[in-house]
Amino acid sequence: MQFLDDTNARKKTKRRLLRALEELLKEKGLGSITVSEVCDRADVSRQAFYLHFHGIDDLVLWAKFDLDWNTLYKVGDEYTWDEAVVKTLEGQKERAWFYTEAYKARGYNSLAERELELVKAYYSELYQRFVGRDFNSEEQRQVSFYAFGAVNITRDWARNNFQDDPVDIMHSFYKMLPDFLRDALPLSDEVQSFEG
Repeated sequence: MQFLDDTNARKKTKRRLLRALEELLKEKGLGSITVSEVCDRADVSRQAFYLHFHGIDDLVLWAKFDLDWNTLYKVGDEYTWDEAVVKTLEGQKERAWFYTEAYKARGYNSLAERELELVKAYYSELYQRFVGRDFNSEEQRQVSFYAFGAVNITRDWARNNFQDDPVDIMHSFYKMLPDFLRDALPLSDEVQSFEG
């Protein structure tokens, strides 16, 4: 994925922009924040902003990736699937102020819309890593259905102020996970014995 190709200098600039966005989110809603405001707050030129991002929504998506997906990409190395999901959800709950605003945004480039494609790509990459092949047509349909549900559950969880326990959300994801993914992914003994 393109987000993994960041050099240290690029990451530093992106993180400055993210910090500026986070500061602004504490003052007002995402929909009213402009690129100029983020650039002014980060002391970064608009040209530099557009070198890294297409707009505010793209910065939010990168932030989501930087904050969450780096944990999820450690499945099989440092975490089981369920451990990575719970750790990611706990991180989202800790940064509720950010995710609540991010998931409120609507439109073609919003987090909720673009995250669907990221979730599908994530599971495709995991499957290829653990099984050594791409999804067949039926598996692609099942992953699309799963991704739609997972993104909507996450979005609703954020919009409802993260009231449910992250472990309960993970269990919902697990119940929806197609059997072929359950068989392919490293899972803890605890989640494998889960009878939801």
